[in-house]
Amino acid sequence: ANYKDAKTQFEKANTLNPKDALIVEHLGDVQFQLGNKEEAVKHWENAKKLGATNKVLDNKIEQKKYEEPIY
Repeated sequence: ANYKDAKTQFEKANTLNPKDALIVEHLGDVQFQLGNKEEAVKHWENAKKLGATNKVLDNKIEQKKYEEPIY
């Protein structure tokens, strides 16, 4: 996967819609994949503050690592 391109796209989406918790969470996921763990956790915590309510996000924040979503 091309995480650098994904980061650029999620940053653009976040600029257009900064209160979208899902975009913010995915931006954290991309940051984690790029090795920016602290930045990832900040985005995940922000997604939680914006109203995201999923167990996977809670696990990512708690464990400070990426976890695949469960569908």
